[in-house]
Amino acid sequence: MNLFFFIFFYIVTGFTTYSSSLNNDEVADPFKTYIFMAVECPISQKYVYRLNEMNKLYPDMNIVGIFQDNTSEADLSDFKQRFGVDFPLVLDKDHRWALQFKAEITPEVFLVDRFDRVLYSGAIDNWFISLGRNRSFPSEHYLLDAFLAIKQGEEVKKKKTKAVGCFLELNTSHHHGQ
Repeated sequence: MNLFFFIFFYIVTGFTTYSSSLNNDEVADPFKTYIFMAVECPISQKYVYRLNEMNKLYPDMNIVGIFQDNTSEADLSDFKQRFGVDFPLVLDKDHRWALQFKAEITPEVFLVDRFDRVLYSGAIDNWFISLGRNRSFPSEHYLLDAFLAIKQGEEVKKKKTKAVGCFLELNTSHHHGQ
């Protein structure tokens, strides 16, 4: 009888642990906002303030700045300090994210769900018209509009826009089969 009780207890506690881990996964970050950036890109630099504001107002947007692996840890740390970045910055080792999302520009944004499905991609807003040309203030807020629409259970009106910025430098010569 004690063996039966032990087995029953083991199964029930194992199931409880398993089901609670499922619940924890369900409340995991439902969105990530990947923004491809470059240390030397003036447009990436100028967008930090706006990204910090979005990060402060909408922490569940989960903004992450992604830099290519030709950026040193020191350069990344300097960028974060010099521009007062309030969101995480990571190095894209082996261009994994850049290749996955087919990123070409910095800054270029990808709002994705927990399954890495792209819900919106392109420009953060329409502040920049072209390299060296920008409006005083953006009149369209593509990323924010997409994020708020999704949070309200609505369809994203603009799923893709053209990002304006510097070309993303990928040295993929060390990748096999690409």
